[in-house]
Amino acid sequence: NWGGICSKYTSIRNGRMSTLNTGLITIQNYGQFLPSHQVQLTLAHELGHSLGSPHDEGSNCGNLGSSGGKGRYLMFPHATDEVRENNDKFSPCSIKHISKILNLKKDDCFVASDQPICGNHIMEEGEECDIGHNDTDLCCYSAREAVGVQCRLKPGKVCSPSQGLCCGQNCEFKLLGQMCNEETDCQRESMCSGLSPLCPIPDPKENLTVCSKGTRICLNGVCAESVCVKHGLQQCDCPGANMKEKCHMCCQQPGKPETCASTSSSVLSRHFQKKLLPLVGGAPCSGTQGYCDKFHVCRILDADGPIARLKNSFLHLDDFDDLGEWMK
Repeated sequence: NWGGICSKYTSIRNGRMSTLNTGLITIQNYGQFLPSHQVQLTLAHELGHSLGSPHDEGSNCGNLGSSGGKGRYLMFPHATDEVRENNDKFSPCSIKHISKILNLKKDDCFVASDQPICGNHIMEEGEECDIGHNDTDLCCYSAREAVGVQCRLKPGKVCSPSQGLCCGQNCEFKLLGQMCNEETDCQRESMCSGLSPLCPIPDPKENLTVCSKGTRICLNGVCAESVCVKHGLQQCDCPGANMKEKCHMCCQQPGKPETCASTSSSVLSRHFQKKLLPLVGGAPCSGTQGYCDKFHVCRILDADGPIARLKNSFLHLDDFDDLGEWMK
């Protein structure tokens, strides 16, 4: 058992102790913040592994890696840019594996609770605020205080920043019209009302607004579909063997892979005016077998590359003198 739910503090190598019930994701790719829905799917995917689910591929889960119909399930092993119904769902195979692990381990670490947990930085029923264990907060009593006082507003304080982005560090509501959420590719900025600590949900920009450096379009406030869709086309894997061209945006007539061409080609000039649209860093390429680097070159996934090194580092931390060495 190399980690997952209910894993205990244990000896893993040379008598050293470690905790392996830990996952790691990133919210940035080549310096760019990833769309929130993509981060959510990545986190859910890693939690799926911790809960005992393998990838949807090979002997593990048959042919569930298909992109047809309702799309690939959550535990599909490769990066995908599609937006389909199954993308945020566990496959029947994943559910089978997860159910097995839960049945074996649930009694060891899952305890039902009908009470709020003061100190988890989440505002729950019965709490006025929640700033964790920070004793120096000016607005809210921390979880270190006595029961009945913890997670309550301090005397004379109107609000706590833990309640929302429209509460200032002075424990008062921010002024009417003060921005609390910046404008993004697909959402307009949000302004405080002056009457609440909550930042209003931002209004979405019009559907089909171009986002992600011209390679995608907005749908319901999310940078979701390929820009090809805006012109009634489908995104496709660019033809040829040139790994730089593999990181161009290419489109085809629906269901006709022989028509696949770059947006810079004369074939698609009436839609894109021969404008070259490089895929952003981290985008899948070469049939999801690789990813585009920051120089817009398709790099085929390497089983012995940095991800494997990262995994092995967690399992063999004694190979490094300190965290700084590990980060190199």
